[in-house]
Amino acid sequence: MAKSGTATKLALVNENATQAQQAFVTALQNKMTDFLGSQLDGPFSVVNYTSGFNYMVQWGPNNYYNEATISSVDQLVAAQDNGIESLTGQRFSTLYQNILQNVVYKISSADQKTIDQAQTQFAAQMSAVIQTFENDMGTITVTEITSSKCVPASKIGYVAWFVQQYYGGDPTKIPVTLADFRGAYQAFLNVAALFLSITTRATNAASELAAALANTTTPSAANGGLQTGASSYDVGYGTFPAVNDIVAALDTATNQVEIDCTLTNFTSTESTLNVEGSAGFTIPLPFISIGFGASANYSLYQYSGSASAITISIVYPGLTKLRLDPVPLTQDLSAGWYDSNLLQEVVTKTGKDSTGFQLQGTEFSVPELFGQGKQFARVRTFVVSQVPTIKLKFTGANLQTVRSNFKQNASVSLNLFDIFPIGSASESYQVQNIDSSSSDGSVTVTLGPPVPSGTVPVQQATAYVVGGVIDYPPGR
Repeated sequence: MAKSGTATKLALVNENATQAQQAFVTALQNKMTDFLGSQLDGPFSVVNYTSGFNYMVQWGPNNYYNEATISSVDQLVAAQDNGIESLTGQRFSTLYQNILQNVVYKISSADQKTIDQAQTQFAAQMSAVIQTFENDMGTITVTEITSSKCVPASKIGYVAWFVQQYYGGDPTKIPVTLADFRGAYQAFLNVAALFLSITTRATNAASELAAALANTTTPSAANGGLQTGASSYDVGYGTFPAVNDIVAALDTATNQVEIDCTLTNFTSTESTLNVEGSAGFTIPLPFISIGFGASANYSLYQYSGSASAITISIVYPGLTKLRLDPVPLTQDLSAGWYDSNLLQEVVTKTGKDSTGFQLQGTEFSVPELFGQGKQFARVRTFVVSQVPTIKLKFTGANLQTVRSNFKQNASVSLNLFDIFPIGSASESYQVQNIDSSSSDGSVTVTLGPPVPSGTVPVQQATAYVVGGVIDYPPGR
């Protein structure tokens, strides 16, 4: 089972990343894509999230949802200075809520003109309907209005009730003997339909926006929120796999990917790096360093000779995929919180003379919020694993120094390319094995996560975040 421990990075490589960072991230992306294949619902990116993924989705006698899990799923993704992506610790649903608070439903100038014209026509045609009806069938009395229980309780309401009652609501069935009334009523319905289609959409839009905001701001059992405590709820995501299924996948160690990096041609300041058999290139050695306990980091140059090589193998066992989406707002607005159609209108209509949802004010702008690499982004599909195992194979190296430093169970921290920190002074990897039996005289050191001291509460147990598929709403 996965342990509470170290986690990772996220990667969309760009021009700010070093050659070593690009090579490592590209190799990992390619390996994960080859291994997972069609199981992925988009391009794989390496994800940096040092807290790890709390895979105990539900726990305890009440089977509450794990707040830490929802917090991991409901996070924004952003690029670091080196161009590699990372989960930010800021909530996706909070930014969504803030966006909604800056959205209004606007009516285009053309539609507003139509409304104004329809209102005038509506009032004139309503008078014509009442007049022709009364000309043919007598004055509509208060008693008739009351006894019919028409809505609205008015003359025009009574006329509509009368047509429904005697002609099934179909004006074409009104007899020819009432031709003036029939023509006036048909014209009235045409004007009313045009007027109501625009005003009703505006009314419905206001309700839609209010429901999306309320369900995001105050999740509850009634609106589909996930219960995280006796009286606490969080926004809905789903569908979460069963905990047993996640644990079983993590324990399938054969579901693994391995990345190999080889260092040769050492000097005191640099070395040649090959990642997964790629063409070698020169890197400064500070990009790869080792620390023991709380002591300072050491360059790998200390262990090398002029003809030595050091191979670093990183194994990600128990690869597990989890797709988790925000629960969409239902058509009747009673449950869910995420409204992709609303966001799509915001993107396509903001700043235009167009009827629909639009951003207002200066707090946000569409170009900054939406699109690949922009602010409004989340991990749609997580790929997690057991905490990686790392092997360091020293060939032609200063083996006495290797054996002196790498003691069984010693605490070790390792930094690869300034993007792959393993361990720290407070939480390090441990030396699990030292193998010097190879016929070529090499020594292989196996590093793994430390054995937890004491019992880790189940809700705190974490898997290692390798990466995933990033979603840039409202498009996919």
